[in-house]
Parts: sequence; C-alpha cells; structure tokens
Amino acid sequence: MKASYKCLQIINGDLALVKNHRSKITLSKLIAIGCRILKIVKLVMCEFYSDCLLHKFRDRLHLCFTNMDSFFAGYLIGWTHHISN
Repeated sequence: MKASYKCLQIINGDLALVKNHRSKITLSKLIAIGCRILKIVKLVMCEFYSDCLLHKFRDRLHLCFTNMDSFFAGYLIGWTHHISN
C-alpha cells in the first residue's frame, strides 16, 4: 500500500491536521464479487424459507417461483388444489 500523506499542520500541542492525497482504488473483480453476493443472498433466503417459513406454515406454504434475489410463496387458506389430467 502506498503512503498517501501530503502535508501536516500542527494546530496546538494536542491537535494536528494531516492532509492525504486521494486514494485511487481499482476494483478488478466486480463481476465475481457481485456473483458471490447474489449466492450469499440466495443462501440466506433459502435458509429463511426452510428454517422459518416452512417450520411455521408446514404443508400450507408452497414456493411458486424464485428469481435471482427474491422468491414468491403461496399460502393456502382453507382450500386444496387438485390437478386433474
């Protein structure tokens, strides 16, 4: 890491003012970082669905679809759904 010290001004015996150069940060792995964040978010959402929602609502809650950062669940209240051929 490069030093970014530019100048120093002593205000009094207890206080000094230090001025730094602007640091330039290069983020070369943005796509990899973004993908990792989405994976972590999806894991947290799946854990919440299975540990909290399914635990509370059991077989009345159905996961309808998921997206990259969201999911939609349906909750059955007093009716059953039958699929006929």
